[in-house]
Amino acid sequence: GYYLNVLQAAFSFLNILLVLAVGIVTYRVTQKITAALFIQSTPFFSAQVLIFGLRKVATDILLISVLLVMVIMLVKRLHTESPDPGKGKTYLYPLGLGILTGFALATKVTFLTAAIIFVMILPSIRARVIYLLSAAGGTFLFTLPIVSQYIPIYRFITPIFTHKGIYGNGAASIFAC
Repeated sequence: GYYLNVLQAAFSFLNILLVLAVGIVTYRVTQKITAALFIQSTPFFSAQVLIFGLRKVATDILLISVLLVMVIMLVKRLHTESPDPGKGKTYLYPLGLGILTGFALATKVTFLTAAIIFVMILPSIRARVIYLLSAAGGTFLFTLPIVSQYIPIYRFITPIFTHKGIYGNGAASIFAC
């Protein structure tokens, strides 16, 4: 009980600092207070945050931290760095995003939808390849402690994507609505 409360308080404090950092970075690069306030408020658009808040230790509170760091990276990239692939160390941006994505996927597989969005917004094929390889490498690295469970996890996840029902039950169908 006590240590979980300390851990939860630490993650909550980290998220508070990251929300503040998102606002500061956004304001510095855009010089628009409305943009900073809007981006800073996005974690509170989540039903998970609104219903449960940050009062329990769960993967969601950790993923909020990862997403806030990604938002900081995106804002800085979109507003301060040259999109010209010939200038600077442009591989660092998709590499960093990929490693963070790997961590997020190792934490919660439903992050895959956000991973697909990042693939779509990256500006070049080279950046997408770097992102996908670093995300795959990051996922592997962060799941090394459970490497013996890869086959059971695969058997659990595959039916979820290939069947209509909840947790992989029901008729076979891909992406059923």
